[in-house]
Amino acid sequence: MRMTDGESLDSYLARFFGTVNNLKSLGEDVTETRIVQKLLMSLSRRYKSIVSIIEETRDLDVLRVEEVIASVKVYDKREDLHDERDKVAGTERAFSSLKVGNNQVQGTHKGSQSRPNQKWRGQDKKGSNWSQNNNGSSWNNNAWRKLEQYVKPQCQVCQKYHFGVCRHKGKPRCGKCNRFGHIAKDCEGNKQVANCAKEEDVTTGTMFYACHSASVKNGSVWFVDECCSNHMTSQESVLINIDRSVTCKVKMGTGDLVQATGKGTLLVETQHGRRYIHEVLLVPGLDENLLSVGQMMEHGYYVLFGGNMAVIFDDDSLNNVVAKVVMGGNRCFPLSLESMTPAARKASVIEDSWIWHRRLGHLNFVSMKKMQQMEMVTGLPVLTEMKDVCEGCVSGKHHREKFDKEGAWRASYPLELVHTDLCGPMQNESIGGNRYFITFIDDFSRMCWVYFLRNKSDTFNVFKKFKAFVELQSGFSLKKLRSDRGGEYTSHEFQEFCANMGMERQLTIAHSPQQNGVALRGEIEQYVRWQDP
Repeated sequence: MRMTDGESLDSYLARFFGTVNNLKSLGEDVTETRIVQKLLMSLSRRYKSIVSIIEETRDLDVLRVEEVIASVKVYDKREDLHDERDKVAGTERAFSSLKVGNNQVQGTHKGSQSRPNQKWRGQDKKGSNWSQNNNGSSWNNNAWRKLEQYVKPQCQVCQKYHFGVCRHKGKPRCGKCNRFGHIAKDCEGNKQVANCAKEEDVTTGTMFYACHSASVKNGSVWFVDECCSNHMTSQESVLINIDRSVTCKVKMGTGDLVQATGKGTLLVETQHGRRYIHEVLLVPGLDENLLSVGQMMEHGYYVLFGGNMAVIFDDDSLNNVVAKVVMGGNRCFPLSLESMTPAARKASVIEDSWIWHRRLGHLNFVSMKKMQQMEMVTGLPVLTEMKDVCEGCVSGKHHREKFDKEGAWRASYPLELVHTDLCGPMQNESIGGNRYFITFIDDFSRMCWVYFLRNKSDTFNVFKKFKAFVELQSGFSLKKLRSDRGGEYTSHEFQEFCANMGMERQLTIAHSPQQNGVALRGEIEQYVRWQDP
């Protein structure tokens, strides 16, 4: 990123810090030292001198961005002033050469010798003005004053162009008439009238706003105006905390005085949270909403104009962007602010039968009505019995049918059905370091096999050892295996092994241990032995 030769300093700074803010919004860690170095490197050759001075005399690691911008801007203004002085000096020399040449031609034409040099702005003995030339045109005093303002330095006291010490130095300056020698309270325009019953203030600044009359009016659009002395609006609904005691007069750009009816606060919702714009004047009849640049600066905001855009910053670091206002087609800066009107809401509770049914722990309506008739509860209103069904009562009060033991199926030969279950982890390890055990119970003979496991993942390997052992010893094949839905029994490799062996799997329903009671009883017996050998 580089600054072009024809680009102004303000437009480049706006483009530069716009890029910095975009980098920060994307998560880039842009340090202040990096910003300072990049800014000094990217300036054009016009600022080569001030960049060299800053790099040689200042420590870039601790130098702030605001100090660099201030130094560069002061240097830029000084260079502009020097350029204007050079132009004026060249113009003055050109006029001087032209005047001397005309005098010589005039003397030759009259047949007389050339006159001695005289003052340009003086007069001769006959009172004729030397500023007139042969063509009859005059170089008047106003033109000389315009030239002198570039030659003479500007006074910091009276803001005029002259040499020497200012005659107004040390004198107070009035804030109303802008004259020296008195203050605002002693000004002649501030005198009170004896028979006046009410004193009204007139704002010293004027409100100036001009745009095309064909612009569309929008209540949420505020125009950023640097000539406006106060924030102003005619919409009372967008303001909060309106102070009606403020009765001042606002001077329009046409010179008319308009009575303000109050002062309030504008509440705005932004991406960085809620912001409050204080001291907004309520001016009836105002066509547009105006934001004063000067008042925003008084409240700590920084406004940067350039590149067809006005950028509003939250502090002097110029990092926290509050809003970016793009210049419109009518050369104004419209800012869309969505105002918020705070509202207080009141919560109310409808006392009905369902609410008291829930408050009393889903008590039935017959008992609730009896409590109300006997006045057993203070404040209980008259309740009506509801015919609808409460979903909470249906889910919480229904019961499960018991499991029929008579119709339980039993195996007719060994290994036709085997019950299994895993227990653990135990609080105390065994001598071999095991914390789990698994049981296999034959449904026909009630024979029980117990295996100890270090980890729960060893279930599948233990089952394959058990199957090979019992089938070889008994001569029967394992037909059915009943277990719960634990992860050790429903793994992919376990199910694939049983399918390849042609073995039937019986998985119990969740939260129904009664379907595998044989394995659970054997598990409890082994658990007691584990705890008390």
